[in-house]
Amino acid sequence: MSADRDYIVENLAMLVDSGMDIMSSLKALHMEANTRALKKRLGTIIEMVEGGSPLWKAFEQVKLLSTANIALIHIGEESAHLARNLSLIAAQHQKARGYASKIRSALLYPVLILSLTLIIGIGISWFILPKLAKVFLDLKIELPLMTKILLGVGEVLEQYGLFLVPAIIGGIVLFMYIFFVFKKTRFIGQWVLMRTPVLKEVIQDIEVARFGQVLGTLLQSGLPIAAAMDSIIEATNFDAYKSMYTQLRDLIVEGDSFRSSFERIKNSRLYIPLFIQQILAAGEKSGNLSPALKKIGDIYEEKTDEMTRNLTVLLEPIMLFIIWLGVIGAAMAVVMPIYNLIGNLNN
Repeated sequence: MSADRDYIVENLAMLVDSGMDIMSSLKALHMEANTRALKKRLGTIIEMVEGGSPLWKAFEQVKLLSTANIALIHIGEESAHLARNLSLIAAQHQKARGYASKIRSALLYPVLILSLTLIIGIGISWFILPKLAKVFLDLKIELPLMTKILLGVGEVLEQYGLFLVPAIIGGIVLFMYIFFVFKKTRFIGQWVLMRTPVLKEVIQDIEVARFGQVLGTLLQSGLPIAAAMDSIIEATNFDAYKSMYTQLRDLIVEGDSFRSSFERIKNSRLYIPLFIQQILAAGEKSGNLSPALKKIGDIYEEKTDEMTRNLTVLLEPIMLFIIWLGVIGAAMAVVMPIYNLIGNLNN
């Protein structure tokens, strides 16, 4: 569905901006549509527009866009700025994909390193430790607890590895799904990510950039604050931010200012830094809220670009420490029996 939405909005914005009328643009998109579902949606929109319905009503019927985006189209049709507002919606969707890509990039490196470490660890435990266990048993020496545990893992994998390894992999996949994908429990995984060094800064910067860019653009185009905040709530993937944005919207709709709203929201500084809150309060007071928001969005977008490029360097110490712990543990388990054997021979 998101692919259909992006195809229609981005291409319709370009066609209308080039001077084509709405009906010709829609028919051109319908001719080029390559899926049955996309053709059906475009057919419904064309049929409604030909029947005299406004474009925003047609998009509302096919349930392809958010309420805020439909409101932008409505405003564009009434103010003769449809091409501009369609371009704003297309740009908003492109930025949303960009922010999601940055979050995936931030998580890809640690996931890849930990996955490789796990695969190597399983391989060593499965194929090398059983042979090492036979050597130690032949020596008939007392083994330290750490070594017994490590060799025990190797023996279990040697006997039941064909069943146990797929079960471990399946358990990891299930764990990731439950704590990072499933809607009712993903807040747990998100809570961990938002308190992990480096990653928490990346997530906050991305959310602040999204907040500034999207809200500033929508307010500047004439969208009411409540509808603009709804778009922010829909755009973010983090439940904690959704909750904070929802509280912020409700307080502002009730008549509170940004300053008093942030003060009433518990731990708002964890999501939006204090100095950003102060900039928003000053912009609201001076009547320059939209430019202030867009400036914040621009600055933080550049900041997130730089941070995601340097993420590998920033995360390396943490990854190396985790790998170091595993290597040291395995080395100690192997070396300690050898030292014990040398001590016994000297005695």
